[in-house]
Amino acid sequence: MTNTYYSSIILIEKLHRLFLDVLQNELRLMDVKDITNVQCTILYNIGEDEINVSSLTDKGYYQGSNVSYNLRKMVENGYVLQQQAVTDKRVTLISLTGKGMDLRDKLHGVFGKHIKEIDVYLNEESLRGTLSNLCLLEMFLINELGINKKLNMQNNGYRWEPPQFNNSDYRKSL
Repeated sequence: MTNTYYSSIILIEKLHRLFLDVLQNELRLMDVKDITNVQCTILYNIGEDEINVSSLTDKGYYQGSNVSYNLRKMVENGYVLQQQAVTDKRVTLISLTGKGMDLRDKLHGVFGKHIKEIDVYLNEESLRGTLSNLCLLEMFLINELGINKKLNMQNNGYRWEPPQFNNSDYRKSL
């Protein structure tokens, strides 16, 4: 089980890097040169909404990337609008421009093409099962962080309880 657990974690990282490579190839095919693959994942996660920057970082996986830098570049290249919230000047709101929406639509088409092509390897039910298991693994790791935090805080005289979750309830929500 130890080898399977560790191999799964390593594979998740490898899949993410491969996905970024595939995305880079798709950008080349579209002749898009003013945005990176990581910036495209940020752009896709912004979607059609106006969101604040902190919720964007919570939504996505941008390990090794500086979200502020990438947003600034996307603003400079005309993909994203960035403005202060009217009600709270500390909050920065971002949304896609027309150019950003056009690229997001193209990316949506690319992902649709991938979905059709992936049927050769696995069906939707299998992919759903994989997603469910990955979500459970994520919850386990979050819980582990809570347990470690609890131990550290108890050693420093604090008491903290990690969040509780029910596996069956989580699976039903997928």
